[in-house]
Amino acid sequence: DLPRTPAVTADMTIEHATGLDYAELYAVVRELAGDLVETIDLQTRFSGKGLPRGTVRTTLRLTYRAADRSLTQNEVNEQQEALRGGLSDRLGVTFA
Repeated sequence: DLPRTPAVTADMTIEHATGLDYAELYAVVRELAGDLVETIDLQTRFSGKGLPRGTVRTTLRLTYRAADRSLTQNEVNEQQEALRGGLSDRLGVTFA
């Protein structure tokens, strides 16, 4: 069946130590993201010029959707901010 409500996508770029592997990052994002996040997709992973040694930036695209209604951009923004706070507290990451 096709979804009845539109999806909203939002990217998040996370700066973290190279020792934090993608599987762990994904698992924590999935755990903290909540029910409105339908998918989490890796967009890019960058290390090198402009970043401190031992640091990488990982960009994720999160797709938000509610089954019963259209989401507002404000709702998605609030979800993204809560996710940033949780990731910062749990993994000590920062955001670009």
